[in-house]
Amino acid sequence: MSSIPYAGADRQLMLSDDDWDLAGVEGALRRDSVVIVSGVTSERADAIVAEVAERFALGEQLKLQSAFASIFGHRENVGKNFMSVNRRGDYEYVTPHSEGTHSIGMQLASFYGLENTTDGGHTLLFNVNERSAEWPRLRAVKVKMDAGGRPATQTEIVTARVRYGAYLPKDIMGPDDEVLEEIASSLPGRRFFKTLSPIAAGPMVTSGRTVMSYWDNIGSADRDACDGFIGILRDLDLLRLPEQAQDPVAYDCARHSRVWRSGADFCDLFKAMVVRRLEPGELVLYNNPTWTHAVSNWTPGSGVRRVVAAFA
Repeated sequence: MSSIPYAGADRQLMLSDDDWDLAGVEGALRRDSVVIVSGVTSERADAIVAEVAERFALGEQLKLQSAFASIFGHRENVGKNFMSVNRRGDYEYVTPHSEGTHSIGMQLASFYGLENTTDGGHTLLFNVNERSAEWPRLRAVKVKMDAGGRPATQTEIVTARVRYGAYLPKDIMGPDDEVLEEIASSLPGRRFFKTLSPIAAGPMVTSGRTVMSYWDNIGSADRDACDGFIGILRDLDLLRLPEQAQDPVAYDCARHSRVWRSGADFCDLFKAMVVRRLEPGELVLYNNPTWTHAVSNWTPGSGVRRVVAAFA
């Protein structure tokens, strides 16, 4: 079995739509528990997510993230607040990550099951271990701007965010950033670089604490994260591979931009996990900064998986 233990009943709040309790859900999220609601229609799931987001003053963020899905075109809007998940290739799994980056700082995450008739497609949630000694080993892949001693103008701030995903002034080059490559710049006199950058703690709205988070731009770039997750899938008998794929790490890295090895003990970064094969009408909510999500793969042709997501 995996060295990451399953989350106990004290870390999961399970209820049906019939006994929905907003105050109880708020308390569970403040305790950093995962909330699982069964028997929910898609319209009701939309309403629940909005209700919870408003409880933590994240209603505008929920609308904003939903709007981004259609603006950037990589996802499709489903209902008011949900969006489709990224399209998957054959046998493609998703390694653990908190949605977004430190610069974006999304606080709530939710997934809703519409259908899953495949032989896999399990949702795996991992609760970060903030006391792990492995955090200093990690780096985030970020696009940063070399300020050259000049503050950015408002036009440059907007352009940097929309075109390069650089959130100024946070994403200004520093002495500890390792340059991976330079990116062609459309801003005269400004240089942008893809970097490996030190990570830092950030705020968690539900608890008021500052926490370490395993953001997407940390886990998706680290080959050791891939190794660690494959080991967990094997332990859980959830790994599916084509016959010709002798090396699952190489198979994964051929599809993803994994640019380095952190050397971190993957399992030590997490203290608990939840594994669920989302049933139709099942809604999961949790704190995005302290829980990562991942998905196991499935055999092509074994069925259909439709899961939608909402973030705030």
